[in-house]
Amino acid sequence: MEAVYHKPQPSEKRVLKMKCILLAAATAHQEGGNVGLDVFIEKTNGIIPSAQVST
Repeated sequence: MEAVYHKPQPSEKRVLKMKCILLAAATAHQEGGNVGLDVFIEKTNGIIPSAQVST
């Protein structure tokens, strides 16, 4: 039986990116400002370096 790799559609990627940004925002809010966001980006190896969260 051959495994089929499901390639995410652009819309799915957008939703996933938004979820990441929201998680980063929540993390930044919890840890006090942009420090939390920097830590989050560091933990995720800079997957979403373009995420700008304004507090």
